[in-house]
Amino acid sequence: MSLFSKGTTEEQKKGKVPSRVEERAAPIGEYGNAYGVLRAPIVTEKAHALATKNQYVFRISADATKASVARAVEKTYGVTTQSVRIINLPRRKRSVGRSHGYRSGVRKAVVHVRKGQSIALFQGASAE
Repeated sequence: MSLFSKGTTEEQKKGKVPSRVEERAAPIGEYGNAYGVLRAPIVTEKAHALATKNQYVFRISADATKASVARAVEKTYGVTTQSVRIINLPRRKRSVGRSHGYRSGVRKAVVHVRKGQSIALFQGASAE
């Protein structure tokens, strides 16, 4: 076995050594790390319009990955995810009088849920 081989080793073929993807994905127990990944659902008009297309928007932690967001949504809401898109909104400069500061940036995830499944985020919402 060479030191810098790019192919699979005998241990990986036998299943003894996990692949790189499995190493990165941290396991989530019953709800384990799911509440550390998903901060809150985003409830806006645009998010409500996306919910009609089986896409739901969540505020997520800064170190969350697409795989961890998908697993957290599946564990928390009991649905099957098709895809996850992550959006990073930068911080914005704000000033009030003579004081200047920054509004913190936001990291969002748009989760596409399989057709026929839904998440009950907008139960009481009505279109007026």
